[in-house]
Amino acid sequence: MRIRLVLLAAGLGLVGASATSCGKSGAELLCDEVCKCELCNDRKEDECVIEAGLAEDIASAYDCDDRRETYDDCRLHAGDCIDSRWHPGDCARELDDLCDCIHAAADVDDSVIRDHFPCN
Repeated sequence: MRIRLVLLAAGLGLVGASATSCGKSGAELLCDEVCKCELCNDRKEDECVIEAGLAEDIASAYDCDDRRETYDDCRLHAGDCIDSRWHPGDCARELDDLCDCIHAAADVDDSVIRDHFPCN
């Protein structure tokens, strides 16, 4: 139930993203880099920011912000643009830490989490 409320609030724009550099969240910074690489149109970039924002909100709802930030930082700094495709680099350890945190706190079907994080 808690996850549904977070998703609803995020969809309505009631849950704000945490600010990092230049007032942008880690999700927005990552979307900027991906879209610079892949030459996203405005709609694609908006979709990226919305999806990444939902992932931020889910992690925050389960007090896993620090692990989500570490995962976003890894994807941003380990990533590379090759032939106009974004390759996020190897962030498996950071993803595992984030997934472990969410799973430990969440009492929801794993498919809900998998919609936003590629957890095993």
